Amino acid sequence: MLEMRDSMKATKALLERLVQALEISHARQPFITYMSQSLQQLPEAQYQLTV
Repeated sequence: MLEMRDSMKATKALLERLVQALEISHARQPFITYMSQSLQQLPEAQYQLTV
């Protein structure tokens, strides 16, 4: 469970870096921004696998 949470945090950090990159594709920017914001708003207690 902790590994998955750490993986989600790493993914969030990578998404944030993509949003800040100057060479980001305009077509992908809304999706990347949405995912980054969604993970930021998710309380740490809710970092879990949902199947």
